[in-house]
Amino acid sequence: MKGQMFIILAIIVITILTVLKLSLNINNIIERNKSIKSDLSNLQIQNIERGIKQALISSYNLFNISENVNYFINFVRLSESGKGNILSGISVQSIYPYVKTGETTIMNTSVYNFLGLKIDNLTLIWNNGTNYSQSFSNLEDNSTIFTTFSFTATSNTNYTLLVKYIIENETITKNITIPVSIGNSKFIGFYSIKLSTVYSNPSIEFTNVVTLNQTQYT
Repeated sequence: MKGQMFIILAIIVITILTVLKLSLNINNIIERNKSIKSDLSNLQIQNIERGIKQALISSYNLFNISENVNYFINFVRLSESGKGNILSGISVQSIYPYVKTGETTIMNTSVYNFLGLKIDNLTLIWNNGTNYSQSFSNLEDNSTIFTTFSFTATSNTNYTLLVKYIIENETITKNITIPVSIGNSKFIGFYSIKLSTVYSNPSIEFTNVVTLNQTQYT
């Protein structure tokens, strides 16, 4: 009788240990799956970055380079939304024509809001030796503002465009370097992007500086 009890007890213990092991294996599989999904999200946002850079390459010698990139961003945003993901962020794109020594150059700048929320207040501070600021209110999601700044350069230099915006009582500041090169036309695109998925929320910021076709922008 005692022998039978030991056998039954051994079976119960083995069963419990087996169930515990299976449970641990399942938890490991779940965690590994989450890790893989998180890695995929990181890969996705890297692909989006590459896509934006490719859109820039395709538009280098077009006047509507900023609009083309924003169209691409909006396309990806809609595509990700269809998968249950949220692509959000802000782009600040500036372009200036051929720079001549000592002459005033006009730089066109656009700010595209795709944060998913309204920007309550947007301030752009242009530092080209003296600070010049412009403010905009109530920039709705999926909308763009356009403005201009000017500079007079006598040599190659770097200026700064400070972008400060308020969203849901939070103030966010971005500093963008604007390199100026005598005898060149340039495009400077700054992108701050976040991809929200069920598993992770990777984000990325990058700036692209491109020297444009001289004949197109002289």
